[in-house]
Amino acid sequence: MTVQTPQVDYDDFTKGQKIHSPHLILANEDVVVAQLEEAGYVEDKTFAGLPIHLKILWGLFYFCLSLASLYFFMVAVKVIGESFSLLLGCEAKAAFEFAHNPMAGLIVGVLATAILHSSGTVTSITVALVGAKGMTVRQGVPIIMGANIGTCITCIMVAFAQVGKRDQFERAMAAATVHDMYNIWSVLILFPVELLFHPLELVSLAMAGGKTEGFFKSPVDVVVNPFSDLIIKSDRTMIEKVSTGAVKCQDAKFLRDGMFYNQVVVDKSMSSTTAGAICASIGFCMLVFSLVSLVHML
Repeated sequence: MTVQTPQVDYDDFTKGQKIHSPHLILANEDVVVAQLEEAGYVEDKTFAGLPIHLKILWGLFYFCLSLASLYFFMVAVKVIGESFSLLLGCEAKAAFEFAHNPMAGLIVGVLATAILHSSGTVTSITVALVGAKGMTVRQGVPIIMGANIGTCITCIMVAFAQVGKRDQFERAMAAATVHDMYNIWSVLILFPVELLFHPLELVSLAMAGGKTEGFFKSPVDVVVNPFSDLIIKSDRTMIEKVSTGAVKCQDAKFLRDGMFYNQVVVDKSMSSTTAGAICASIGFCMLVFSLVSLVHML
């Protein structure tokens, strides 16, 4: 006896939406499962027949691997930032010479932060230049705004790791741009206001005499720095001094610690630019490896 399977109109349940749409209303579980199977998604039943204690052990194992992948991802971002700080070196001041135009200053802040993966470095250099009168407060404000946009590049890089699967990439990019939209809309609103009335500049000048003893040490840096310092540790204070002209470039030592410290500082058999390029390559390889591992673990 042959059982006839009733034909189901998927549009009755999904309102014409595709299965990869993040707005899909899961009105009928059977229909959604059928659509997933048609799209090539197969439920992983590797651990279906295992005892509960083995499932728990495997779960803990993958959880630990996920934490390790996340840790190495943070180390990779730190190494890349330190490496580009080393590569920037004597050219730090030149990178901000276009700040006379507010729009150019905004773009410079975005690009510099995207390259360095550190809005703190861009902000520190900008503050140092303003303090040394190499740049006015009015010129520095657009750069700081640009740094707030450029700091969102890392999450977009993570989202692009899912580019091979359309539905996952759509959701990953949607999540990655949440922070971006907040910063971008803040700049879109405040940037024209700053150009017309300069409220941030006026408030900054009014608060210039204030002092604070506040101090906060990031718990992430406490965990990440011991490992990243073994690879590379740049002297960002020296970069700020070179940017302001307090120290000549030929007398500056941009590397404080790391695997190439002896070659760059002691033996001087390698330039800081070469060391920065090698460490940046190591950081990018570590970044890709950690992202791929994290995706597979999840």
